[in-house]
Amino acid sequence: MSYKKLVDGFDAFQKEIIQSEEKNYYKELLEQGQKPEVLIIGCSDSRIDPAILTNSNPGEFFAIRNVAALVPPYHNGGKLRGTSSAIEYAVRFLNVKHIIVLGHEKCGGVEALATGNYQATHYHNFQFLHDWLNIGIEAKEQVFKELECSSDEKKIRALEQASILTSISNLLTFPWVKNKCDVEELQIHGWYFDMKQGALLEYNAQDERFSKLCNHKDGTHFIKENPSICTFIKNYEQECTCHS
Repeated sequence: MSYKKLVDGFDAFQKEIIQSEEKNYYKELLEQGQKPEVLIIGCSDSRIDPAILTNSNPGEFFAIRNVAALVPPYHNGGKLRGTSSAIEYAVRFLNVKHIIVLGHEKCGGVEALATGNYQATHYHNFQFLHDWLNIGIEAKEQVFKELECSSDEKKIRALEQASILTSISNLLTFPWVKNKCDVEELQIHGWYFDMKQGALLEYNAQDERFSKLCNHKDGTHFIKENPSICTFIKNYEQECTCHS
């Protein structure tokens, strides 16, 4: 998409939405403020837009997007915590009722973690990517240990899904997230978008595996405790259709 197409796109948006009968919708968002019930933590990948994927309108969810949809642990030794700050704002100020960690197939960040290839160019490595992706290093070690004899395709897909579980485990290290989960004022969900199949999978904490997303009106498949990556990998190995 060219820069000009973005500008033309805004012109169309302004005429069709802002200046149409939908104008009151934006006026209400401006006057009443945002009141989303859902926080989506997704990947920065240009092919995965949570609003398009869920057919959502502005104001319907709060969004955080970063490389590989990763969440750092509460105590990470850093001072500049963009993702953590946004999580805190959503949970403690906006009082969202759901957090969705949204990973996806063919994630470049997860592939870099899996392969150890952090090259920005043929001669230079990325400056910041290695440290950020190391949030998922323990998941990588478990996946590569348990699936040692499996294909690279199978390992990377497993790591894409295990990284979602790492982010969920790290979310539960935030005390105000864990406290709200314990009293069921907040529900955490793990989603995986299978781009090839056009399917959305959800982590089922009871079965400890990802399966096709169902329309649970009561949010049945939410996660209160740290998911076991080891158990997930064993279940994944049994049913994955990737080439071994």
